[in-house]
Amino acid sequence: MNKSTLIKSTIASAVLATSLFAGVSTYAANPKNDQQPQTHVSKKKESYSIIKSQFKKSYLGATVKANYPTLKGLKNDKVELKINQLFSKHMKMLDAQAKKVSKGLKKAKKNKYTYTSDYKVKYNKNGMLSVVFTNYSYEGGAHGMTDQIAYTLNTKTGKLYSLKEVAKGDPKYKEKINAIIKKQIKQRKIPLLSPFKSISNNQTFYVQGNQLVVYFGLYEYTPYAAGIPEFKIPLTTFTKPNK
Repeated sequence: MNKSTLIKSTIASAVLATSLFAGVSTYAANPKNDQQPQTHVSKKKESYSIIKSQFKKSYLGATVKANYPTLKGLKNDKVELKINQLFSKHMKMLDAQAKKVSKGLKKAKKNKYTYTSDYKVKYNKNGMLSVVFTNYSYEGGAHGMTDQIAYTLNTKTGKLYSLKEVAKGDPKYKEKINAIIKKQIKQRKIPLLSPFKSISNNQTFYVQGNQLVVYFGLYEYTPYAAGIPEFKIPLTTFTKPNK
């Protein structure tokens, strides 16, 4: 989707490791440095905690600082591990990129290259979890690059939801989303680098409240100054297909 972002292409090719880097705190043990666990309870009384884990590292000319969520207390240990590995790969990706850049430097008076990542839990109810990561990298030039990566998954199985599944399997979900996006582009007077025609089959999205949020990357349709454009679509827009 995001052709301009090195981070996203790196993420797409990253292979999930089975363990975290040495020195990374899997669970927040120090309340002075990390957020306290927040417990979320579904209708079936299944509770678990989402803990803010952190990774910091410095190399010659480059620094890495990443925050990522770690789930603790899921009934299925394998599902918990699967989800935690998925989330921790952002830290590992940034660390790998910083190492690569650092190896190309012979000397550096300061760490001018930076790689950071943070996240927000957008939805966490009834077995569905939607988390959005914001990755930023600066490798020189007028400005850095920001990339937004979202995951919406089932906390009972670890399965990632597709956009069509979140849209209730509505056979016209693309048509409906496209119409709303085109309307909002016009209403909000969003500047475009190229005309918007349709969302893709692997369109990026997340869930927040009772809305589906579809978004695009930097330069995908809009200039850098427009940031990452997001479009909110009420979930009531979609209708389950007749069986």
